[in-house]
Amino acid sequence: ALSGCSSSKYLEPDEYLLSKVSVSSDSKDFNASAYMPYVRQKANSKWFSLFKVPMATYCLSGRDTTKWINRVLRNMGEAPVAYDSLLSAATSADISNAMRGMGYMDSSVRCEKTVRGRKVRLNYVLHPSEPYYVNSFSTVYDDDNLRQMSEDGRLGEPVIRKGDRFSVELLNAERKRVTALLNDDGYYKFNKDFITFEADSTSSGHGVVDVVMHVHKYRANNNSVPTNHRRYFINSINYI
Repeated sequence: ALSGCSSSKYLEPDEYLLSKVSVSSDSKDFNASAYMPYVRQKANSKWFSLFKVPMATYCLSGRDTTKWINRVLRNMGEAPVAYDSLLSAATSADISNAMRGMGYMDSSVRCEKTVRGRKVRLNYVLHPSEPYYVNSFSTVYDDDNLRQMSEDGRLGEPVIRKGDRFSVELLNAERKRVTALLNDDGYYKFNKDFITFEADSTSSGHGVVDVVMHVHKYRANNNSVPTNHRRYFINSINYI
């Protein structure tokens, strides 16, 4: 009964069932499966990686939702996934952005669509370029006090160094490091949003990036005047 159940009755005449979604790469050393979480639309789930039992259970129900058995079957099952071209295009863009965030600046994504009857299979083929590396790293402080802290060595050494592979994770690690140090030194209103990065891949040749970290002044909101970050001290301690 499960194998003979047709999902097409729950699809519109111009819709296709999304039967399978995969992510691959034309580079053998590239881990394409790591980008599967960026896929916005996945096919119906399978039991034991073989049988789409949840969808088959849903298809056993009738269209009359006033009958309790149909409602039970639908609640137990999973509705057939209709292929959405807009979600497919958005997935390609998301994967491409994620690859660039990992340092593959010249990468691209191609979506291969295979149609058989009323079913569609999608395969996102990733074309990674050679990763980019950090050529130089510097920091610009708009706040005079924070600049002095950096010059005195109280902010330690940055985690971003020349020769590191450029990635968004590397930038975020430096943002978190500086934010934690400043919070522990009394700047408890400082947060990572006061830190931005500028990456230039055009001035030093192909395959390398010059990174500049900007530490901005404090602003309560977009309409307020920027000021130096305030450092807070303990005024009193009460024991209750």
